Amino acid sequence: MVILNKILYPYNKKLILKFMNYSLIKRKVAVRLLNIIKYGELTCEICKKPLSYGKKKRIGTIDHIIPKSKGGNGDLENLRIAHRRCNGRKGNKI
Repeated sequence: MVILNKILYPYNKKLILKFMNYSLIKRKVAVRLLNIIKYGELTCEICKKPLSYGKKKRIGTIDHIIPKSKGGNGDLENLRIAHRRCNGRKGNKI
């Protein structure tokens, strides 16, 4: 499944970006969809471990690869999903 997802990833990425440009889906939803397509499940893109939805509710956050304080923007290429803890450890580092 993951291999198939990686083969279809460029096509699905264009389609999802098109939906986002027409305001059919929000940017955060687009990032989550792209992550599911790329990895087959929701995973933290920093530590590569799956996000958990158990009792502790360790839900992922949207992380800027290049922080806004360092000149980063909100484009899709600059966003990724990460655990809150991983995102907090990274801080505003690149």
